[in-house]
Amino acid sequence: MKFITLISEPNYSPRAVSIYKNLGVVYFLEKLTSKEQAKIFPQIDILVVRLGLNVSRELMAKMPNLKIIATSTTGLNHINLDEAENRNIKVVSLRGRTGFLKKIPSTAEMTFGLIIGLLRNLPWAFDDVKGGRWESSFWSGRQLVDKTIGLLGFGRLGKIMARYARAFGMKIIACDPNVSEKFMKSRGVVKVSMEELFKKSDIVSLHVLLTDDTHN
Repeated sequence: MKFITLISEPNYSPRAVSIYKNLGVVYFLEKLTSKEQAKIFPQIDILVVRLGLNVSRELMAKMPNLKIIATSTTGLNHINLDEAENRNIKVVSLRGRTGFLKKIPSTAEMTFGLIIGLLRNLPWAFDDVKGGRWESSFWSGRQLVDKTIGLLGFGRLGKIMARYARAFGMKIIACDPNVSEKFMKSRGVVKVSMEELFKKSDIVSLHVLLTDDTHN
């Protein structure tokens, strides 16, 4: 049986694309005209997404043959899961793939890069230099050492963030109802309530999946 796959994201992994091509025909959403979409959407068996496409009930209605939604993300709030369940469409994601994800620190690396960028005023200093100025004292910013970072969520990414924060000489506190105080202490982290975390932190880093339980 040959499958028809639609990949909605540009610059998708060539290795992954070759796997889908072994299953059948592969289309790329960015290369399809509106007329071609109208013709091809009803034939799609597999829809491959990341976060750039909202897989709504309306979109799924255009794909009556859809069997699988594959998303290389841990969050699933960009997919109407109720509609997928009603139509028996299987959703394949990275949620819970701890063995694979523990080797992927890119989200934590990006988070720390953003923290440093904000504390050191890098975006604004960069724009200033582009404008032909250099007021180094104005953009000096603040250092990380001895600052308190509050990790809201101490799962895979929270643990990586704690490791990075220790390397910068930071104080680390965390809030996670699913992780014990003893375990956090073994990682050099002080467990606190959410209220304490917001009161005591110089920096708050959020690492919680968006679910009905965590919303707001």
